[in-house]
This record gives sequence, C-alpha cells and structure tokens, in this order.
Amino acid sequence: MVMLIHLVYILLLHLTRFADSASNGDEAWNSAQRLLGKLPIPQDLRRSNALEYDPFANFADDRIRLTIPMDYYEGQREREYYKFWQDSITEAQMEFYQLLQHASLEGSHQSDAHWVLKDMFLYGKHCFPHNKTLAHYHLEKFNQLTEGKNSTALFELSVMYSTGFFGTIEKDTAKALIYLQESARLENLQAKQALAYRYDRGVDLIEDKSKSLILYESIANTLRSKYSYEEWFINFPIIESYNVQIPDLTGEGLMGSQRIHHHSSAKRLTKKKPKEVESLFPSSGNGFAEYDEFSIYQQEDDFETDKISDIYYVALNNFYGSYTILRNPEASASILNLTYAKYIDKVSTMELFSKFYFSLCVELLGIHYLRGEGVERDIDLAEKYFKQAAILNEAVKGHNSANEYLGVIAQYYRNDPNRALEFYKKQTIFNNGLGSDKFHLWKLGCDNPSLLREDEIKDALDRSVGMGHIPSYFENAKQSIREHTTYNYNYPLENYKEFVESNEQYMAPYLKDAFLALLRGESEVALWYYSMAAEQGYLNAQVSAAWIMYQPNRLFEDPPNIPEARWQTALRYYLLAAQQGSIDSATVAGNMYFEVGEYKKTVELYMKHQRYFFNKHRTYFSYSSPNIWNLGYMYEHGLGVEQDFHLAKSLYERHLPDSLALKLTLLKLYVHWILSWASKKFASLNISKPHRSRSSDWTNLFYKKRISSKHVREGPRNGPKTSLLKTVGNIKWLKKVTKFINWVIFDMNEDLLMIIITLGIILGSFIVTFFRGNLNIRVNGVPIRRNNNNDGDGDANLDAEAPGGDLNIMFFAI
Repeated sequence: MVMLIHLVYILLLHLTRFADSASNGDEAWNSAQRLLGKLPIPQDLRRSNALEYDPFANFADDRIRLTIPMDYYEGQREREYYKFWQDSITEAQMEFYQLLQHASLEGSHQSDAHWVLKDMFLYGKHCFPHNKTLAHYHLEKFNQLTEGKNSTALFELSVMYSTGFFGTIEKDTAKALIYLQESARLENLQAKQALAYRYDRGVDLIEDKSKSLILYESIANTLRSKYSYEEWFINFPIIESYNVQIPDLTGEGLMGSQRIHHHSSAKRLTKKKPKEVESLFPSSGNGFAEYDEFSIYQQEDDFETDKISDIYYVALNNFYGSYTILRNPEASASILNLTYAKYIDKVSTMELFSKFYFSLCVELLGIHYLRGEGVERDIDLAEKYFKQAAILNEAVKGHNSANEYLGVIAQYYRNDPNRALEFYKKQTIFNNGLGSDKFHLWKLGCDNPSLLREDEIKDALDRSVGMGHIPSYFENAKQSIREHTTYNYNYPLENYKEFVESNEQYMAPYLKDAFLALLRGESEVALWYYSMAAEQGYLNAQVSAAWIMYQPNRLFEDPPNIPEARWQTALRYYLLAAQQGSIDSATVAGNMYFEVGEYKKTVELYMKHQRYFFNKHRTYFSYSSPNIWNLGYMYEHGLGVEQDFHLAKSLYERHLPDSLALKLTLLKLYVHWILSWASKKFASLNISKPHRSRSSDWTNLFYKKRISSKHVREGPRNGPKTSLLKTVGNIKWLKKVTKFINWVIFDMNEDLLMIIITLGIILGSFIVTFFRGNLNIRVNGVPIRRNNNNDGDGDANLDAEAPGGDLNIMFFAI
C-alpha cells in the first residue's frame, strides 16, 4: 500500500512538472507574439510614385541594376551568418528568438514555434539571415509534430528533397514525389501544378498527358471561381507579374545582350517615351522631365504642351506599375484630372504631337473611371472621356483603345450589341495588341449569334489567345474539349497550363518576393523562391534559379566557382527550361557539359534542340546560331564526334554571314587542317608521341633526306655514312630546331598554335601590303620616306596622295 501511494505521488509530481513546463512554453509563445510589433520588417525597395528617383533603373538601356554574386563560398556565408549574431542582431530579435526556442521545446505551441523559426531562416522573416540547415531542421520538426497534415509544409519539403536543398541535404527524388503527391491530395494548388507539370513533361515520372490535363483542368476551375462576372468579362484585374528571367531584367540575356531565340521576358519595365519623340526639356535620372506633380501646372512657356507626353508616361507608370514601381492609381488619376482641366480648352491650338499624347491621357483617365481605380466609378464620365479620346485619335490619325472601351460600355452597360459591334470593328483596324478587344467580340458573338458568323466568333477567341489575354486561355481550352470528338490532349493542355501559370498572384505570389529579395541583395532567399516556382513548371523561374547558381561566364571570365551540388542543380534547371523550348538554356547546358569534358552529351544536346526548333517552326532561322558554331568547333576538333573538317566548314558558314569573321574562322580552319595533315604525315614516318622527345628520330629523318639530296648523290656512293651522321648530330642548333618542331606539332596547345599562325598570316599580309603599297609615311607629320614616284620635284610631290594611301604615326608624351 505504501509503495502504491509512493508511485501515485511520483506520477502526480511528473504531471505537475509537465504542466509547469507546458505553461512556461505557452507563456514564451505569448511573449513572442507581443514582441512582433518591435521586430524589423524586410524593406520593399520599390517606389510608390513614378516621379521618385529609382536607384535600380538604368534608363539608358532598359536595364535594372541587380548585384548577384557569381561565385559561392560556403565559408563566406557562414561568416556573414555569425557576423549577424555578433554585430547586427537587435535586442528584440534576440529575445524573440530565445522565446521561440523555448516554445518549440515545450507547451502547446511547439509546432507554431517551429513554423515561425522555419520562416525566419528560410524566407528571412523579421530580417533574420538565411540558414538552410536550420530551415530544413525546423520544417522537418513541424511536419513531425503536425503528422504530415500541412500541405504547404509537404510542398516545401518536396522542393527541398527534389533539389537537395542546393547541397544542404541529400537529394531524394522518391521522397520528393511522395511529399508532392501527399500535398496534392490535401488540395495544395502548387503541389497539383507541380505534379501536372511532371506528367506533362515526363519529369521524374512517366509522361501521362491525360493525368496532366485532369490536374491542370482542376486547378483552372478553382482559379476561375475566384473571379466575378465583371472581373472575368468586363474589367479583368491588372496582374503585377514578376514572372521574368533575371538575365532579361539585367539586360544581359542568357547568351549576352544579343538574344538568340526568345523575346525578352521583361514585359513590365518602366515605360518611357520613344527616343524619336523625346521632349525638348531635360530629363532627370528617373527618365522623366524635371517636375513634380503640381509644379508642372503652374509653369507657362511656349513649349508647355510638349510636357503632355511626359505627364502621360508618369500617369501610365503610376497606374500599371512596373517591376520597381508600385501601382498607384490615385496618383495617376490626380495627375490626369489636372492635365485634363488645364489643356482641354487648348486642344484646337495643339500641335499634332501634343494632341496625340493628350488623347492618350484622356483615354487613360476614362479607364480610371470605368474600372473605379483611383477614383469612384462613373460609367457616364468614362464614356464621355472615351468619346473625346476617339475624336482626338481620328484627328491625329493615330490609334488607341478608346473604341474598345466604348464597345464594352455599349455591350455590358447600355445593352446595345449592335452599337458595341460597330465600336469593336473600329478597334479591329487599330489592334491594341492585348487581346481583350477580341475577347469582348467573342463574348458578344456568343451572346448574340446573329451578329457574327460561327467562324468569326471562333477566330476572335483564337486571336485573343494568340495575344495572351488570360481568360481566353480558359475559354479556349473548354471549347476545344467540347468540340473534339477524337480526343487531343495537347491543345487544351497547353491552354490550361498557360492560364494556370498566368494567375501567378494565386499560384506563385513568391515570384514577387523573389524579385524584392534580389533588390535587397538576398540572392539565396530569392533562389529558394524561384526554385519553388521552377518545380511548378515556370520556365522563367527555372532560368532564374539556374542563373543565380550558375551565371554563364563572359569573354575573358573564368567559370563560376561553385560547389558540385549547385552546379548539378543549375544544370538540371537549364535542361528543364530547354525541354520547355528555351534554346538559350539548351546552349548554356551544352556549354556546361563541354566545360567538364562531356562532349557526347554536349553534341547530343545541341543536335536535339536544333531538330526540335526546326520541326516546330519549319524554318532554318530557328536554329541556334551559337549551337551551330559550337557544333562546327566540335567537328573541327573531333570532340564527341568524328573529326570532319568539311562539315565544320559547312556549320561555320551557316553560323556566320559572309564577313571578315567568317573569313578569319575559315582561315583558322584551313590552318588546322594543314597541321592535322602534317601531323598525320609525320606519324606515318614512325614519329609518334611516345618518342617525340627523342632528337635522334629527327636527326635520322634529316640524315635520310640529306642522303637522297642532289649533293649526297653526287658524292662518293660508298662514303662513310657515320661521319655525316656524327657531323649532323654535333650541330646544336639543329637539335634545338628539331626539338622545337616536335613540341609545336605534338605538345603545343592546338588553339594557341592556330591563333599564333593565323595572326602571323594576317600580320604578314599587312606587312607585305605595307611595303608594296607605295605609301607616304610620316612620324608626327614628318616624312620618313618619300613617295616612290617623286622624281626630284623636291617637296612638291611630298603631300601628293600616294596610290597606297598615307600612314601617319603619332607619338604623344603623357
């Protein structure tokens, strides 16, 4: 009995201690929550107004200045991490971290604490430094505590194991797929998209178009339900897209500033006036005339109407925003209302240039009132502005979208389909390039079949899809499924995929976070964001993630110094992007294989994507020019393929136009062919590489040649050969010459040798031309050789133009 009482006492004591610990853990969690208001928040470095100075924009060449390290050193990252804890951490951050550590060990908020700690080290939340090891640890602990029921955590774990977390953990594709499928089962949209992409492209799974279509259609239906009737058909929301490749943002492109096979993905750069219509007023660093929002209207001068173009672009950038400018419809509407009030009575005296831009200002003001952004919605006032813009537009014989919006008002607000059709037909003459006018026309035809033929209705939707109007992708996919009796997965699959990826505000909102992290210089945080989108199948994110890990080196640059795991992950993303049609990515991936000596894979990759683009576009212009040149080089040198100089010449000629560059390349090829032929001839004389260092081989060859020469034949046939050989062998300079020839043919770097010979030929040609050209040569204007035709006329003919021209060599003292 005493023993039983003692056991009960011990049990009660442990329960009491556990309750105290839990209470302490909960108190730590509550204290941490009270500290949230004191913690720093990562900066959003975008501008709130287009008139503010943009430190990241380079208006001279449409670039955004981003600093991303090319090399990656783990030791340097660790030092930066420890430096934060020693020098930069605030008292609030330290206390917050300690409280979370306590809460993660005991209490009812352990999983919540692990989740916040994961966000701190993975996303840089509360301005804590990125730490992959701790982020993975806390995410695994959270998943264990929640028993794998959180779909977001499962998706993040799948990305970590799919990429090996860039060398932090061991890559495990099977585990990544298990987490991904479980997350998709819990209706995580990102996981379902990642699975749909894998089934579509056969990435880590057997290709299955039907499963991919089912998943994409399910996601698309979910996204469609998020839009109201007005948003879908009348005023589709303006999406601030950040689905862009980093190399396009910086202006470099994957293959340099001259892009090869894709248009720039940077669609939302800050808008500015074309150079042909630059204002007469000086521009400031932000690319606009030097004025603020109100002072411009107080100035009076003879050229004030020229400022209307500046006003338009300020309002346009405020309304639509850009990568570095937040949307600010209120500021845009304020500027436009002031502009309208000031200049509407001066339209009759405006120049053509100013009248055109004023019509654009009036149209944009109408859009504000139609959409109710920055001002209270007023359809009547919007219609008034659109009519005025249309009249001004006709007067200057320009084009804008005023007729489209008048058609929208007639169709949806005035219930006048015939009038709407008239406006849409006018707009068709001047296409806005956005596809929304064609979508409205399609909807008009569907609601009023008597107004348009069936083929016209279908054509309107197809054209809208071709111009990239987002709702058109969904409607076209639905229509194609209804109409096809023989089922074809590809067409609806492509449309659903485009629709899903275009809704990045729901599917990949972290693309914006990735860009903001790049502005702050947090490239590793950006890499994680891009990798999540890359696993979902976003081509631009695949390129961006790969580019952060492996930036292709430019001329005279060494390849990036990065760990093997990052190199492998970058290669994987470049290959995935190439699979989706990015031929620039295929070129970079091929170059990466080439750098490590995987020549057969390099050739296979180059050839595969040549055929793909040829079959897709039916034109030779779809060939990658760098790939063609690279293949020519590999055939010239026999790297991964059998050496073939004739095919190399053909590939070089296809890559380069008839130019000096082609002539020099072919000259190098001819020199290489001659050297190759010569080396084979020497090899046939038993001068092989294992014996190339022996000068006696070259001495014997020289002796044989001398024996067969005319001098030897005329001598005594039975003369002593040993004496001649001895004499030759004693000639030291001959030994040096033969040793040098031996080194040139077999040991010298082949590229260096050809460059030296080619430059020698060019220099020799110049020298020959120089001395044969009958030149007047001067040094600092003083003649050093007279014209050869000067027959004693003194200086009379000195300044006469020589047939070969003049050469004046100038020396300067600096």
